[in-house]
Amino acid sequence: EEREKEIQVHKDILVSESKAAEEERHKVAVELQSRQTRVKNLRIKYEGMIQKNKSSSGEVEAAGEHSQAYYVIKAAQEKEELQRYGDELDGKLRKCEKEIKALANTLDHLKMRNKNYRDKFIRGAEGADLEKKQILEDQCRAASETLFKKRRELQKLQRDFDDDARQLMEIRTKQQAHQKQNEATNMEKDRFQNDINNLGGRNERVQNQFTSSYNNVKAVRGDNFEEQKEALEISGFIEQEKTNNLLNSLAIIVNEFPALGNVIKGSFGDELQIPSRPQSAVERPVTQSSQRN
Repeated sequence: EEREKEIQVHKDILVSESKAAEEERHKVAVELQSRQTRVKNLRIKYEGMIQKNKSSSGEVEAAGEHSQAYYVIKAAQEKEELQRYGDELDGKLRKCEKEIKALANTLDHLKMRNKNYRDKFIRGAEGADLEKKQILEDQCRAASETLFKKRRELQKLQRDFDDDARQLMEIRTKQQAHQKQNEATNMEKDRFQNDINNLGGRNERVQNQFTSSYNNVKAVRGDNFEEQKEALEISGFIEQEKTNNLLNSLAIIVNEFPALGNVIKGSFGDELQIPSRPQSAVERPVTQSSQRN
């Protein structure tokens, strides 16, 4: 179609040039006719003037004959020039007509080829090629749908991967935090274990001292000292001190690790009242038996 348009444009240009050449030739022909008429009129006018001056001298006649020959030759030269120009225009016109005819033949040939191609395409579309084309279109449509589904699955997998990567990063961050917390807890555990070991040694020494003192008092008071009121008060004081030491240790643990407070309270319920802060030996209540001792 593009080649056909180019040929049509070139054909229009040649037609326009042909028309312009025809108009130019017509204009030259009109001008030639006008000049021939003017020459004829001048000749008639000149012949009239010659008839009026027949009584003039021979020089005048010779001059008149010379002038008439000059104008005739000049008119003949102009006519020949115009004729030559007209022949050139006729040659250009014939050349343009030949080119237009060749372009018309080329255009007809292209139209015939396009028609044959279109007919072949229509015949192919109505036969086995149409079925093959339909199969290919169905396969293309199925492949497009599959590609669309795969892309959606890929996007979903990418989102899941991003979520998992983010969760993994959060887990690693929490793991590092828990690891640091575990390290701190282990350090505290070691410190508490050392304290417990130290307290165990002190407790053993105090227990030995208490046993020795108790045996001394028992030797002085007699064998029935365990049934006396002072012995019972001493036993109660010892148990109270054990309880106070245990509560004080729990208070230290809760202050160091507040999260363990709910666990401890949940295990013992309201029966166990843990102090809000550890008590020193000065702040502990002194019983009557300890004062006597």
